[in-house]
Amino acid sequence: MGFLLTLIGLVNVGFVVPDSYSLLKMGAMSTEILIAFFALALMGILVFHQIKGGVLIGIVVAAVITWGVYDSWPSGFIHIPKFEKFPATSLCFSLRLISAVFGFMVVGIFDVSGVIIGVSKLAGLVNAEGTVEGGNVALAATGVSTVVAGFLGSSPVIVAAECFSGVTQGGRTGLTAVISGLWFLLSLFFAPVLSHIPATATSSVLVFVGAKMTELVMEIDWTAIQEALPSFLTICIMPFTFSVADGVLIGSLYYIIIFAFSGTCCRATNKPKILAASGQGLEESLLEVDPELAQARYHQLGDNSISVEAG
Repeated sequence: MGFLLTLIGLVNVGFVVPDSYSLLKMGAMSTEILIAFFALALMGILVFHQIKGGVLIGIVVAAVITWGVYDSWPSGFIHIPKFEKFPATSLCFSLRLISAVFGFMVVGIFDVSGVIIGVSKLAGLVNAEGTVEGGNVALAATGVSTVVAGFLGSSPVIVAAECFSGVTQGGRTGLTAVISGLWFLLSLFFAPVLSHIPATATSSVLVFVGAKMTELVMEIDWTAIQEALPSFLTICIMPFTFSVADGVLIGSLYYIIIFAFSGTCCRATNKPKILAASGQGLEESLLEVDPELAQARYHQLGDNSISVEAG
């Protein structure tokens, strides 16, 4: 997903543009591109020196420089939002809506799951079993929120990829999301300024976060084809299709196919189990070990009782 964010950032600032021959090419060098790369370098330097808010400082600096260079300062700073009546809603059911509902469901599941796993990996919140604690609660929350959003005439609710920015600044708990939500609520009153943030500032953040996310590829075993191929397809398809859901879907399908036809799912585990008891008979432990480790453990226990079983 880091490559997707990076590509979005480079496209937004005009560094990557469409091409009729090679699909993509580098755009013409401009002042916006120079400001964006300057902000990116500034963020890297500040984060290297562990300065809190280094990413936010880079955004502000890039925005102020862009406004000054192009004399495009915001027309205002404070705006009182107007809360209008909620749109009229009505319950309806049609068989023609099933395909649309199913499509939204699949895209939502893969999109939200991809972001949750990516954020949790970066934050170190994935347990030893490879699962995200509280991940089901996050999926349920987005599902309920999407249903409520539909009644209010809003778009489906997802886990924003911008969460990575909070994680890179040290956020690790749900309190980070609560604080971010409160800032979003407060931002309604500063819409003239925040809506005027230029692409030079936002693009540099996307590239920076993309670089931070890419460090997760080190956890992939590239020597194991059953893990390398699905991971590679996921990484490539996300930026090529501009879709997190498509990348996760294709990668998951290939993982299932390779896993099913590799015989791994039918292979019985035949690791020896060593049952060791202390000399006083007060403590017993069952350990799965290799034969060499079992032999070493046998010599370590000496005269204590030991039995080896095939598991």
